Amino acid sequence: MSSSEETEPENGNNNSGDALGSATAMSRRLQTFGSPDLAVTVGVDEHLYKYHSLILASQSLYVDTLLSSPAARTEQEKRRISFPDITRETWEKMMKYLLPTNTIPSADDLVEIIPFYDKYQFLDGMAYCDEILAELYIGSYDGYGYREHHMDLAWLTACIYDLPDFFPKSIPLAIKWGKRFLSRLWGDDEELIKTLLPLIENDNETTRAMVSTFLGRKCVGMTMNEMRDLVKQTDFPEQCIVRNSQISMLDEQRQKLQIAYLDVRGASDLVSGTYDERSCHHERHVYAGNHCGGAMGYIWEKKDSRLMDDGASVTLKVGAIDCYGSAWEIYSFTQTDDEEETEHSKKVLYRWENGIFTSLVPPKYGWEKAEDDETFVKSKMCLSYSFGKPYY
Repeated sequence: MSSSEETEPENGNNNSGDALGSATAMSRRLQTFGSPDLAVTVGVDEHLYKYHSLILASQSLYVDTLLSSPAARTEQEKRRISFPDITRETWEKMMKYLLPTNTIPSADDLVEIIPFYDKYQFLDGMAYCDEILAELYIGSYDGYGYREHHMDLAWLTACIYDLPDFFPKSIPLAIKWGKRFLSRLWGDDEELIKTLLPLIENDNETTRAMVSTFLGRKCVGMTMNEMRDLVKQTDFPEQCIVRNSQISMLDEQRQKLQIAYLDVRGASDLVSGTYDERSCHHERHVYAGNHCGGAMGYIWEKKDSRLMDDGASVTLKVGAIDCYGSAWEIYSFTQTDDEEETEHSKKVLYRWENGIFTSLVPPKYGWEKAEDDETFVKSKMCLSYSFGKPYY
């Protein structure tokens, strides 16, 4: 994170010293600007610091506007700014993370400095905090959920949501991952879930994601009001804990069901053939919309040798809709040379959905074919596989 900023407190009775250290490469470079020309006081005791006005203004739109405002009547007023609502300790942390540094803010520091970065429009500081917050969520995701550090993340998420109304526009990455964390409130702490559930009361997107993860295909057709009512039920936290236990059991059962091979038969040339097993528990599935456990632990994939007119390749997959295996799909999508999935290219070709039974592995029979009008009709297509150690 690059930034241009220097702080050199004025020597005096406050005995502040150099808040950030004058030996940095940035400070040495700024010596060409001459002596610091801007006085900044922080806190109710008006602790004094001196800065180069051009540098601080480049970091804060608030400072830049204040220094260039016609309302600044005298040159003296243009060279003195006060931040009475920021303590000395908080201000020095704010300045510390504006400099090029290898120091990563702690979660406590982030929660402390973000409101003031936002209030006084330190845009580079906000962007840096946003990246660090997002990394805290991403780094704690293990493919199944946020299990290892979920208590720390719960506290952090509660703090973020307790901040003023600025947060959606100011820290978009952190909010994005915070919402994903909230949509996966599966743990063994009922009180924790009760504490966090009110955070999504007016957040339709996160409520929908939570209910979708919780119910799987059973949520299809539910209205937003019905989803909200479900989350507000007094026993919902207990249901979350029960579901988490079920997922753990499904994961254990699924690990014992190793499929040696998977062949699709009785379908079109595009769909028929041998599919290779792929684990869903790896880094790229951090970005998946739902829990990757149980029936979603593995997918089966086949690449078509033909290329589209634009040079993209076609890939077919067999995968479950939810972790229970209440529905399965065979679908195609196109990929570019860098193996990125083309947006909106997914096309469901076959679907299995019993309505009564579920399956942790791809069902062999009972599949329906998708028609052009998006309806499904019975099909003779079937899967063939045996259980055991895969041969590839």
